[in-house]
Amino acid sequence: MTLSVRRLRPAERPSLFREAASAPDRPGPTMRWVLILLAAIAALVIAVPGVAQVVPAPPAPAAPGVGDAVDRALDDLGGGKAPLALSL
Repeated sequence: MTLSVRRLRPAERPSLFREAASAPDRPGPTMRWVLILLAAIAALVIAVPGVAQVVPAPPAPAAPGVGDAVDRALDDLGGGKAPLALSL
């Protein structure tokens, strides 16, 4: 018994697709630099708020007598009965 094997050409093969899809073109050097620049800008936009929250701003110096005014205001809020105080 002899068995012959014949290889079909690509055009003769049954296929689910009309033709093989080709790989998309790679971006040129200009487009590559644009994509790198956009990625860097996106990384900075995401990272900067996190960096700004890590480093607290120094508190502004209070003017003399502000602590006494705040203590009086808190005392008035409590009706003079609640022990509310704030020391600066």
